[in-house]
Amino acid sequence: MRSLPLCSVMFAFACQPDPAASKPVAPEAAQPRVEATAAEPDEAASESSATRREGCIPLVESEIVEESYAKGLAALEESRDGEHYSVEPFEAAIEALHFAANNGHLEAQSLHGRTLFGTMFTAQAPTPEEHDDYVAALAFLRIAAKRGDEDALSFMPAITAEASEVEPPLDALPPGWVAEAFAEADAWIVCHGDPRGGS
Repeated sequence: MRSLPLCSVMFAFACQPDPAASKPVAPEAAQPRVEATAAEPDEAASESSATRREGCIPLVESEIVEESYAKGLAALEESRDGEHYSVEPFEAAIEALHFAANNGHLEAQSLHGRTLFGTMFTAQAPTPEEHDDYVAALAFLRIAAKRGDEDALSFMPAITAEASEVEPPLDALPPGWVAEAFAEADAWIVCHGDPRGGS
């Protein structure tokens, strides 16, 4: 059975792939870049108005999102094999968490970002093939942190800083990756605010 060894990065647990094991399949980018238009005052008062802004993708129903998060969480637990992660359930977990995170699930955003970033960063130096994974992981981490998730904030305190002020470990990523991830995150927040309430 192919598996991924478990390791710790910063303040959270992450896993490091076995060199003989294939790395997780890249999920889609966190959110397409959007040119969000400013909301009119009466639109800002409506909870659903953000999803109707130009270029913003509406969120799916909360029941579907919650189901995807539960599926991802279960698959992540299933992937644990002692101190390892089995590759196939790990890939399924990341895919389900990605869907839930992209549709506003706070815990999914935090868990997806922490798990995927930790897995890749502790395995090897970032490679061009990992670009989409890193951008998605950092975008979701930033969204979760800006929404007040303590796990995301403690995992990577610099995640809410400006892209021009990156600190370790973000300064180890190729030029432009952090700025792209932060732009994706901030565009998502412009579109959706905090789906649980707040802005």
